[in-house]
Amino acid sequence: MVNVIKSVAMHNFLIATVPVVNLRREPVDGVLQHIHDELQETQILYNEAILYRSENRDWYYAEAIEQKKFIMNNAWKGYPGWVRKGSVILTAAQPEYNVVVKSKAANILEYPDKKGKTILTVPIGTRLRIKEQKRPRNNYWLVQLPDGRDSWILKDDIHNIDGIVSEERLRRNITQTAKLFLGVPYLWGGRSMYLPELKDVATGVDCSGFVNLVYRTNGIDVPRDAHDQWLVAKKINVENLKEGDLIFLSMEEQHDSINHVMIYMGKEEFIEASETGNVVRMNTFREKFGINLKVLNELGFIVSNRKIYIGSVIEQ
Repeated sequence: MVNVIKSVAMHNFLIATVPVVNLRREPVDGVLQHIHDELQETQILYNEAILYRSENRDWYYAEAIEQKKFIMNNAWKGYPGWVRKGSVILTAAQPEYNVVVKSKAANILEYPDKKGKTILTVPIGTRLRIKEQKRPRNNYWLVQLPDGRDSWILKDDIHNIDGIVSEERLRRNITQTAKLFLGVPYLWGGRSMYLPELKDVATGVDCSGFVNLVYRTNGIDVPRDAHDQWLVAKKINVENLKEGDLIFLSMEEQHDSINHVMIYMGKEEFIEASETGNVVRMNTFREKFGINLKVLNELGFIVSNRKIYIGSVIEQ
C-alpha cells in the first residue's frame, strides 16, 4: 500500500535520493562545468537530510542541517538554498545513520553479489543505515534505502560512524582519506567526489567542502565554510601541529576573515583544493608561501599581508 502525502507540514524533512544534489541560492539549475558559479551554495549527498522551509512548482527551499553555518549571536543553522524536487523525497523524520562510505564511490546492489544489479553508485561521505545483521552476507551488508527498499553494499566500502579508534589512527585515517581526493577538480560550492559518470551535475570540491567531506568520512562533523571551521577549531601553536590538523589562511589585510583552509599532512606538506581551474593537490609551505614552516613561525605566520592560523578539531 502506498502512503499518500496529504500535507507538507507533516513532513518536515527532505532526503536526497540521487548521489549528489546541488543546493542553489536561487531556483535555477547550475552549469555542468567547473567554473565559478555564484549561485552554487553547496552540495547534498545521497540520503542526507535537509530541513523543509517552503517550495514553488519545481523546487524546495530548505536548510542543509548537516552543514552548519554561523549566523550571529553565537547561533548556528544549516546552509539554506533551493533543491530540485525530483532529487529528494519528503519525510517526517531524519534518517538514522550508522555507517559512512569510505571508498571514493560505492555501488549499492540489489543482491549481495558483485554480479548483482547496481541500483546506484554513491560517493565517499555518504551516510547510510545498515540493518541489524550478525555478520555480512558474502562480504555485503544489508542497507535500507530512503524509500524503504533493502539493498546491499560491500563491507570494505564503509565503516562505522561511531567506531572508536586511537587519536593516532584517526589522524592517519584523515590523511589517507584526504589523499583519495588528489586530482579531483576544484568546484565552487562543491562537496563531492568527482564522478564524471553523473551527467546531470558537476562534481568536485572547494577548499572547505573538501575538509568537510574528509572529516565527515571519519566521523567528525565540522561546519561547511572555512571561516566557520576556523571558529570551531582549537587554536594551537606550531609545536603541537600534527597530521590531520587544519591550516587556515585569512584575506589580505583582514586577519579575522578566513577564506581558505588546508589539511596538514606532516612535515612541511599539506593538501588543498585551491581555486577554480586547479585540482586537489599536495603542496609545501615553501612552494605556496616562499618560506618554510620554521620561518613562517618566526614571522608570526604573516605573509603577503595574510595571516596563517593553525587549528585542530581533533581531541588531543
